[in-house]
Amino acid sequence: MKSPEEVLKSPGAVVAFAGLRLDPARRVLQRGDDIVHLYPRSFDALVLLIERRGEVVSKDTLMDQLWPGVIVEENSLARLISDLRKAIGDAGRCIVTVPKRGYRFDGAVEAANAAEPSNRSRDAEANSLFDRGRYWLTRRAWDDAMSRAIACFEGAVARDPDFADAHSALAEAHLTSGVAVLGKTHPPLMVIPRARAAAERALSLDPRLAGARAVLAHIALCFDWDWPRARAMFEAAVRSDPRHVGARQYYAIGLLATGDFDGALHQLDMAREVDAASLLTRANVGFVLSRAGRLDEAMRELERCLELEPGFAYARYRYGLALQAAGRLEAAERQFEGMAMAAGARIPMLAAQAHLAAAMGDVGKARKLTSALSVIAETSYVSAWFFAEIAAGLGDVDGAIDWIEKALAERSLLVIALEYNFKLDPLRARPRFTDIRRRMGFWR
Repeated sequence: MKSPEEVLKSPGAVVAFAGLRLDPARRVLQRGDDIVHLYPRSFDALVLLIERRGEVVSKDTLMDQLWPGVIVEENSLARLISDLRKAIGDAGRCIVTVPKRGYRFDGAVEAANAAEPSNRSRDAEANSLFDRGRYWLTRRAWDDAMSRAIACFEGAVARDPDFADAHSALAEAHLTSGVAVLGKTHPPLMVIPRARAAAERALSLDPRLAGARAVLAHIALCFDWDWPRARAMFEAAVRSDPRHVGARQYYAIGLLATGDFDGALHQLDMAREVDAASLLTRANVGFVLSRAGRLDEAMRELERCLELEPGFAYARYRYGLALQAAGRLEAAERQFEGMAMAAGARIPMLAAQAHLAAAMGDVGKARKLTSALSVIAETSYVSAWFFAEIAAGLGDVDGAIDWIEKALAERSLLVIALEYNFKLDPLRARPRFTDIRRRMGFWR
């Protein structure tokens, strides 16, 4: 019989310890039927310690494995272990601190059978494709993550056309591929109809699916510009499943777009009650706080996010924008430069750097960065919204409004930021800008 350590390293391995069940392949930790939510790096630390059960894993080894290529201090590791122990409760006693050396996992570990999740397909290969698709969906900032996720979900529904959760996940992947913030994106006019169709198919199979409801609500918000319908759909989604983190996050973005900052923060607080380890939720809290003008609070949230995951480009992007809004331009510049190593970050990085260069008075650099962005736009989708921001920074008010008109025509999902984006402040007194606000219908 294989040892637990050998089982853990096998495909599909599941082990049990201290009343918990660990499934590394699906990146799931459960206590009974409940999911125990961990930060991604905390999850990796737990797996590593269990794999080397009984051994002292040095601090250097842990830092090298958990932060590859990134220089971090020992206190970052200590905080990570503290967060991990807190998250797993009494089981945290299994993780022993060996002073001046590292950490050791001392708990009893045994092989276990995988707990079959609800709403699974009867087709094993469809389930496997679905799980792989979910992995890529969580890696949304990578350039090809969404195309891989979509391919997996399409494969799953091809094998099982009645696999409701796979249709719902496919809808989310298509929607995400149209959001031009991080990762390789596609024109919304191409991908949003696909997202809508997949979500509607999911709900025809299972009307309870909050994820599919939230996708349709977000489409009503960002693509149809129908906030009353979107809000009703968001409310239906969170009633259907109050613990659905994605629905809460999408709803928060809608409330943010209409200026309801307190409402947005409430939705994100509800999301954090369900999954305290979600870095995306934490980053979005920072995002909302910054747009509400609570810049010091925003920066603390985003700093904590980056402390936990230095490679999280979305948080770095939002942190840079908060610093810029606070007038700390050189610090903002360093954050945008730090996005260079993150997959999928090149387009927003160039756009952010170009606007910042203009704000710092370096028009030549701003134009050079804009040219680099224009070259990318010749072969890939780059939202006109980014060029509108840059033009506004360069003082080209009419040109910026022209670019916003193009963003409206392409149905860019970013235009809902029209009201709260500080980069557009120079445009707000112009009648053309006021007319755009009226036509979108969000703000009266």
